[in-house]
Amino acid sequence: MSDEMNNVNPEQENNVNDHTSEQEQAPQSSNEQVDTAAEKIVGKPVEKTQISQDSKNLALLCHLLGIFTIILGPLVIWLLNKDKDEYLDKQGKESLNFQLTVLIICGGLSILTVIGMPIIMIVLLANTIFRILATVAASKGEDYKYPYSFKILK
Repeated sequence: MSDEMNNVNPEQENNVNDHTSEQEQAPQSSNEQVDTAAEKIVGKPVEKTQISQDSKNLALLCHLLGIFTIILGPLVIWLLNKDKDEYLDKQGKESLNFQLTVLIICGGLSILTVIGMPIIMIVLLANTIFRILATVAASKGEDYKYPYSFKILK
């Protein structure tokens, strides 16, 4: 019987070692899992840079002011800070692109008064929801991409 235990097939031994090494690996944290998922979607590693609290707050304002000032608030914040901070430049452009998209859609639909008004209300509601989501992401220092947004500013 001891001979049988010593005669282990090398492939079986590798499988046992592989299984053991999988168990020994530490579980990934939720941030690492999100980063890994983002890398799979985007196809490149996610950059982990420190973003100052001031940058986060200005990006948050850039997204939030779009609800109340349409394009003026985000435009002023972006113009004043685009050369100072890469994060603010990206988030400012994203905010302005989305707001310009909303303006173009609402302007086009306003021509069709009867059909366009209910759709305009839905677009404005979606504008508010997406801006709140962007505000929350900016407060955490995360990049936010608005869905269905024309890329006017690049």
